Amino acid sequence: MPWSDLEGPAKFIAICAAVFLVSGGLCGLQWVFVASTGAMDAELILTTGVLELLGMLVAALGILAGIVALVIVQIRNPGATGPQKLFDSDRDDENHMRS
Repeated sequence: MPWSDLEGPAKFIAICAAVFLVSGGLCGLQWVFVASTGAMDAELILTTGVLELLGMLVAALGILAGIVALVIVQIRNPGATGPQKLFDSDRDDENHMRS
């Protein structure tokens, strides 16, 4: 998994971004399917569409909450090193390579 080396807010942001992308892709596929086949099973299409949009909304809110949490973590502990620092992974990768 792409988020296996992350922890805390950074891992949460990565998972929410993956959920957002998958939900968006499913919405697109559903739109193409309905447009090309003229499917008339409206109840199933409406239900899955609402679930996909709900997943995208929850994931977007999760990403925003994760960014706020990441900023709070950085403000409370500015000298921290390790996986919780989302934008400083190169230094951590070098330390892991030497171990």
